[in-house]
This record gives sequence, C-alpha cells and structure tokens, in this order.
Amino acid sequence: MQEKSQLPESVLPHMPDAETIRQELGKARSINDLTGKDGVFARLFGQTLTAMLEGELSGHLGYERYEPKGRNSGNSRNGKRSRAVKTSAGEVEVSVPRDRAGTFEPQVLRRYETSSNELDDKII
Repeated sequence: MQEKSQLPESVLPHMPDAETIRQELGKARSINDLTGKDGVFARLFGQTLTAMLEGELSGHLGYERYEPKGRNSGNSRNGKRSRAVKTSAGEVEVSVPRDRAGTFEPQVLRRYETSSNELDDKII
C-alpha cells in the first residue's frame, strides 16, 4: 500500500515555510482564532492546498515557475482561478493554477470537489 504522507518533490518548494506558520500562529489570541471560521488552521489549509496545486502543475509541465526551460515549451502557466472549499472551519479560498493548453487536471482537488471531507483521504 502506498504511504499517503509522502508528497511529490515538485510540491515541497511551494509549501508554507516554518516562519510563515509561526507568524500565522502568533496572530491567534483565542481558540476561535485557531479553529474558527477564517482562523489560522483554515488559512494554513488554504495556503497548503494552493501550494500542493502549484507543485502538481510544476510536475505536469516539467519545470518550475520562471525556469528558462519553460520558454517555448508549448505549454505554460496561464494564471489561476479562485475556488471555495468547504472545511470544518468554514469556507477556504484556494487558488487553482491553469495551464495554457488546458490539460492540467489536479489530483489533490479534482474538478467539482467542494468539500474537505473528499480531501481527507488524499491529504491525511
């Protein structure tokens, strides 16, 4: 059975770093600031999910953002679209990247998935 906790190497550079997490946790003044709607955990979940999607797109395209080998490759990044995902802490905004050819189909957050319940098996 495949271990679920291993992330593809293309995802790791996009994940929130320890300093970002410390700053977010430092903003919390109550338990509601941590787990409530628009709390730290919800924001970090959104940032992490966005980072995973960015990493997936890098893996799909075969190069990281701003790398010279991506020029004239036939397919490139083409902006992002915002998407709301329902979590136990409320709705979280996630930026889903697009590619110019329209061939990128994220595996972490598939089309029409709107609930984090559907994501639990993939992330945890």
